[in-house]
Amino acid sequence: MFASLSMALRSSFTIMLREAGPLPFTFDTLRSWHGPEMPGAMLQMACSPLMDLGLLASVRKTWGERMLFIPSDVYERLLGYLLEQQHLQPTTVVIDETLLQPIGGAIEVGSSIEAAKGLPLDMFHLLVFAMKEGLPLTSKGTLHKRAISRLAAQFRTDESALSSFGVNYPFADTLPLTVAIVIDMALRFGLLNKEANRYVVNEAEMRVWLHRTIQQWLDVIAQNLVEHYVTAEPRVRHMIHAVLELGRGTAWHSDSEVIARLLAMGWLANDESQRVRNRELIRTWLRAAHAVGLCDVGTSGEDWVFRIVERDAEAGEGGFFVQPDFEIVLPSDTPFVLRWELEAFAEAQSSDQMDIYRLTRGSFERGIEQGRTKQSVLLFLEKHAWSGVPENVQDALELWSQQYGRVQFAEVVLLRCADKDAADMIKEELASAEPYAQWIQPIGEQDFAVDRHHIAELSRSLERIGLSPLQRWEGTEEDAGRMAQIWEDEYTSIPLEQEGTAKGMVYSPSSLQYYEIETESLGGDEISSSFHDVPSLWTKALRPFHESTKKDMVTTAIQRQLQLEVERAGESVLLLPVSLVVTDDGAWKVEAHIVAGPSSSQLQLLSASEWEQMRLILPDVTI
Repeated sequence: MFASLSMALRSSFTIMLREAGPLPFTFDTLRSWHGPEMPGAMLQMACSPLMDLGLLASVRKTWGERMLFIPSDVYERLLGYLLEQQHLQPTTVVIDETLLQPIGGAIEVGSSIEAAKGLPLDMFHLLVFAMKEGLPLTSKGTLHKRAISRLAAQFRTDESALSSFGVNYPFADTLPLTVAIVIDMALRFGLLNKEANRYVVNEAEMRVWLHRTIQQWLDVIAQNLVEHYVTAEPRVRHMIHAVLELGRGTAWHSDSEVIARLLAMGWLANDESQRVRNRELIRTWLRAAHAVGLCDVGTSGEDWVFRIVERDAEAGEGGFFVQPDFEIVLPSDTPFVLRWELEAFAEAQSSDQMDIYRLTRGSFERGIEQGRTKQSVLLFLEKHAWSGVPENVQDALELWSQQYGRVQFAEVVLLRCADKDAADMIKEELASAEPYAQWIQPIGEQDFAVDRHHIAELSRSLERIGLSPLQRWEGTEEDAGRMAQIWEDEYTSIPLEQEGTAKGMVYSPSSLQYYEIETESLGGDEISSSFHDVPSLWTKALRPFHESTKKDMVTTAIQRQLQLEVERAGESVLLLPVSLVVTDDGAWKVEAHIVAGPSSSQLQLLSASEWEQMRLILPDVTI
């Protein structure tokens, strides 16, 4: 679609891409891009057809002002397309990976060039902690110090690699940056909800996310990092998105190549001081991207080289090894849904190239408290253990199950019937049928003990048989510290979409999230003015005019940000007038760019006597 646009429309849109990137801009900002490359009137008139094509969108502020923006998917695709048009040699860095060195600095000495496990694993550990122990808040609205210190000890993302973003968030004096970012991400993904006195896990959303691949986690983490943590500056966004676009695949690319391609596109300033600053900005992003798990990064000579991590698109069933010494060994890419179940009844020991869990009597007993049984634990291990479950491990599970959990105190709800007939209906319809027989047990003639976790299902069933229960009773809150069993869920893949409604705790530089998308056409807006008040005699064809009329036409061109076509010495020339200059003798001259001339970037001072004929050029918005 982009390549098929008319030259004027494509050039206008290219300026918007370069000057704004995926960031919002106002009409005043749009008019400030008026120059010899494209007059402001054309830029404004291009907005309506670009919106009709879906290349541009807008939001409306509460006081009525519109802001325009290029949708992020459009921006990313066009940036990738334009980067590919720059035929630089060599286009990739051919290098022996064994010679690469870690980048050092913020990354621990001796660390791998491979991307760190980063934010996905930290967010997983946050969910585990929240489900097991809860996340209560102080009266001021922040986490308790003990919870903060324990979370900070579990998280692996290198905080120093993220500090250059200058992230602002509440309670920064007591809340470490990594903890704040992990909680912020969980809030934005809808995994956590903030209540008056605690953070609570959104279990329905958590079930969806635990079934997603690590690559899907990383894709959305990358979107959020760029949108909510990186400064809202087009040049910075260009470089970050160029890294994300060029880095896909198995080939290594360098920071020098990113700068060279953007310079060739004219999207970066071409001076030495800016080049140094641009390299610093790219490396800040690469250091952070390595820390959160997005890309492999190393050094080759004076360059930093990188490639984006691309894990398996589909989540396999995964598996692990159960050792006779009760260790459970699993690869680093083991699906989260399996890790979740292991967290319920095993102890995490270490995490490196392989992750180690250990099954102990204490961890098994804690699993029983989490609602597991010997049968469910053994079934899980047998299904996913690649080399089976050793007999001594099975024997230990049998022994432990005989010694723990065979008796239990149960909190139930009393269902009381007003008469024996109602009780008989319940016995006949529900108490004798599966699965209700597990949830409701008769006590005497007219009362029943009901499993409090299945009140909602039983209420609906009672309504179905014509015994709608009274609602005037006080229930109890769900106990904290219970991990749902997820690995046996009948899971249907749900498309990975960013709803954009959840708000995090980090103060985001992105303003678009606070406004509603505007669907009304720009047709009635000022930018779609038909210039009906401009005399047609001024626009139809080149012709001579009186000097006073020339002055009026130049003034109109300056006010409306239009170009002029003039005839000088028998040749047609395009001018972009900038201002009128009155000389000491009362005469006037126009300060203007000669468009497409050898010095179009320089202003020239011209007198009206220098051209014979002229006309105003109205913007053409032909698609």
